[in-house]
Amino acid sequence: MFPGAWKPAILLVFCYLFFLDSNAQSWKEQYDQSVKKYEEGQLAEAYNLANQSLQSYINESGAVNDNYAAILRHSANVCFGLEKYDQGIELLTKEIQIRESKPDQGLADARLNLAEFYKQLEKFNEAIGQIKASEKILQGYFKPTDPELISCRLNLAITYYLAGVLPPSFEILREHFKKLNEITTSESEELYAVYYYGLLLSDLGKTEEAVYVFIRTKELWEKAGQANNSEFALVLSGLAQAYHQFNLFHKAEETFLQAQQLMESQKLTSEDYLKLINERAVNLQSLGQTAKAQELFMIIQNNPNGGVIYAASLNNRATFFQNKGDYEEAEKLYREALSKFNQNTVEGKLQYAETKSNLAILKSDQGKYEEAITLLTEARSSYEEAEATGTTGYLNVLNKIGTVYLKARKKGEAKESFDLSYALSSNSPETTKVARLQAMMGLGTLAFQQGKINTADSIFESVIVVYEKQKLRQDA
Repeated sequence: MFPGAWKPAILLVFCYLFFLDSNAQSWKEQYDQSVKKYEEGQLAEAYNLANQSLQSYINESGAVNDNYAAILRHSANVCFGLEKYDQGIELLTKEIQIRESKPDQGLADARLNLAEFYKQLEKFNEAIGQIKASEKILQGYFKPTDPELISCRLNLAITYYLAGVLPPSFEILREHFKKLNEITTSESEELYAVYYYGLLLSDLGKTEEAVYVFIRTKELWEKAGQANNSEFALVLSGLAQAYHQFNLFHKAEETFLQAQQLMESQKLTSEDYLKLINERAVNLQSLGQTAKAQELFMIIQNNPNGGVIYAASLNNRATFFQNKGDYEEAEKLYREALSKFNQNTVEGKLQYAETKSNLAILKSDQGKYEEAITLLTEARSSYEEAEATGTTGYLNVLNKIGTVYLKARKKGEAKESFDLSYALSSNSPETTKVARLQAMMGLGTLAFQQGKINTADSIFESVIVVYEKQKLRQDA
């Protein structure tokens, strides 16, 4: 599985102290033993020795200096390996308090480490704050082209993406990979970042660009000798999904199958594997191979760890039946999916909201507008509770609300929803272009229904200009 971005950097800083009493350095011996156990992968023993070293240091000296900071750093790293994230955050916070009077690279690395712990707990805003603070320190030591700052910037871009804050992520990654064809990196930071860049382009509906980026990502990973691990399987899965979005279903199936076989060769049945199975099943449905797709959905259903992935697969199957006009079966699957999402996580809450908005469109297609509006309002609230109002998903819900109000001939409410979507999407037009165009189309349709023909024509012409510019860029 791809890390939140990177494993914590290990920076062990020693200021050797001299004591007349040899017993006064027992913390150092325990520390060295803990480091050795950590490097050997014996994390439980490393954890116990790290705790002993920390307590011994406090009892023997307790001096607030680089030695103390080094013990805290190592102890936090051990906690990361054992998934003791809350304890690791406490240790790193103490380290930062020791170092913050001297804003050097040691402090910058401590903040980057703390960001990794926050990401594991899905506290992405806190992680972003730590990375930005680290970047500010590093700018005093390095040039923008130095690897230390590049790594920090890419880390920030990935974390923005994980937080669903797409505009700044897009800005950083677009600038870094503007000459992707010339990049020949084998650095892990760039390999991860180009993967996330592909995901970001897919999310933004820039499908053709996403296909190119993932093809290039695949080449870079292969040249770096990273083509036989589970992370490369995720690269293949990203490429397959981009092919699927570009309606290249046969190429998508070929690539999905490669990714699945790679994961199975390593006997992986993780959440990433189940997501891959789900995405491949959806693609098989697009190929008309519903029986084979159903076999894959059953793998997810029968997996004890299927949980959220099974709920997502139900949503995908429901959408398939909805598109076929089988509303009864689609609604049954949507409601089953809604009962299975874990709303205690940000991801689960957003998936719940998306599924609810899909069910709302089904109700709208049946002419049940009041019920559709209720569902969409609830979906909108879920996005707001998850503090995800800057995401394309939230904008899509606003546009869906406007569309249903239009169908119900409630023009004032429709305008209010489209206006809000347009205003929010205009803050970052490059990353929310599709949602912005949808809002403009809604406002144009509304103007037409109100008999404001000139206004409607002007809006529709603006939409056409944007589409034509996009087509020219693609042709170029």
